[in-house]
Amino acid sequence: MKVINPAAAAIVMAIGIFLFGASKEFKIINQSADILTVLLLLLFFIIYGKLAWQLTDRTFRQSFFRNPMNVFVSGAWIAGIAVMCNVLIEQFSFIEHMIKPVAFINFVFYLSLLPVYIISFVKLYQKRIPVHGVVLLSAVGMQSLVILWVQLLGTSYSWMTVLMQLIGLVFYASGVLLIGERYLLREDWNLIDDWTNTNCIVHGALSITGVACAYADTLSAGLIDAFWLIVLIIFIGIEVIEITRAKKRVAAYGFSKGLFSYHVTQWSRNFTFGMFFVFTAAAITKSAPAHTIDTIQVALLPIIGWVVLFLLITQLTIWFRAGAVLK
Repeated sequence: MKVINPAAAAIVMAIGIFLFGASKEFKIINQSADILTVLLLLLFFIIYGKLAWQLTDRTFRQSFFRNPMNVFVSGAWIAGIAVMCNVLIEQFSFIEHMIKPVAFINFVFYLSLLPVYIISFVKLYQKRIPVHGVVLLSAVGMQSLVILWVQLLGTSYSWMTVLMQLIGLVFYASGVLLIGERYLLREDWNLIDDWTNTNCIVHGALSITGVACAYADTLSAGLIDAFWLIVLIIFIGIEVIEITRAKKRVAAYGFSKGLFSYHVTQWSRNFTFGMFFVFTAAAITKSAPAHTIDTIQVALLPIIGWVVLFLLITQLTIWFRAGAVLK
């Protein structure tokens, strides 16, 4: 039963992280944040309603959760709920007591997926199945839970948040090893067709980890800055590959098919860029004023904000033009 693409939760992640972060750079958008949040909540209910209905189909559940690659898409479901909750807390703090049960259910759902993720990683290592960035959603889902719990409970459960972050890092390392094995050690792929949109999660998963560390006070200001520099370097490296791929796709397929044909995985780029903005803002908050890295971060923040806005407008345009809304 195909009701909606299982990865559609990435739409909520992408728009939600924009409202949670980069929207604050734009006065007009920020002033309308409450209205935009309500609209996003409506979209959330539609998308997650369709996802829930799809999960009632036994055949779909069996095929989805037994596929060692597709199962990681469920990490986007977890992160989408967490991001939506964070946006609601920020805009409508008076409903925080209503959000806590949702956050708890989301947490329990993730715990139920832990053994599935572990088994899937083992299968991927054994069968040498072509891997891409979607496997890192297992780490993204965990770190999104950390951020949400810190927002709701503060850092009083620090031992728990540290454990959750470590699990997320183990999943990240496992995923990166598999991705590296595919793209660095194997030759059965080409940049145009086999480098996927989801590979930007390589830096996006690190950005959300950095945000979780900053919010939970897991790392000192100096270590947060060092971590941010590492993420920046990886961010640049991955995006250089993306730009090279874009040029090759335009040369091979033209602008329309090469760059502007819709695929749901494109939302992962909006989410990862938006998360890098949030990480940069969090790092500035943690850094000492007038620190060299802090100066760089402050200078970059509005630039990243404009890039995030441009990418979101572009993606929304592609989405509507393709007639792919709510599919």
